[in-house]
Amino acid sequence: MTPTLVLLLLVGAVAAIPDQSSRIVGGTATTIDRYPTMAAALFSSNMAQWWQGCGCSILNNRAVLTAAHCIIGDRVGVWRVRVGSSFGNSGGVVHEVNRHIIHPNYNHRTKDADIAIMRTVLRINFVRNTVQPARIAGSNYNLADNQVVWAAGWGSTRVRYHECIF
Repeated sequence: MTPTLVLLLLVGAVAAIPDQSSRIVGGTATTIDRYPTMAAALFSSNMAQWWQGCGCSILNNRAVLTAAHCIIGDRVGVWRVRVGSSFGNSGGVVHEVNRHIIHPNYNHRTKDADIAIMRTVLRINFVRNTVQPARIAGSNYNLADNQVVWAAGWGSTRVRYHECIF
C-alpha cells in the first residue's frame, strides 16, 4: 500500500450512507483483502438494528479514524466498528466503541478538520490479509501534483438525485 493511498484513506475517510450497492459513485467492487485497513462504522438509533453509516481506517489495535461529521453530537454507544469484512453490514468482527475524539478545529459548516477517532472497548486483532493498521505518512510527505490516488468505502456506484447524497 502506498503512502498516497494511506494519506487519502486517513484524511478523506469515506462517509456514505449506503443504498443497495456496495460501491463508491463511479467506483468498482473490491474486497477487504485489497484494503485491510478499512473498517465500517455501524450506527443504531434503537440499539437493536445496526447499519453501516460511515467508513473508517484502522489506526492501531484500539482506534479507527473516521469523519467528524459522521459521529458529532451522537452518544458513544450508538456507534460500533466492523473490521475484516468486505461488507458494511455483515461478516468480520464488530467492536463496541467507548470513546469519540473529535478534532478540536472541526467546523460543521465548512467541514474543515472533518476528522475524528473512535476508540474500541476491546483490542482489534490484526489478521494478515483482512485486518491491518493503516500506515500514516510522515509530516514531510508531500503529495505531488496530478498524483493518482485511490479511495475506498461503501456507497452507490451512481448518483441518484431523488436520494439525499452525503
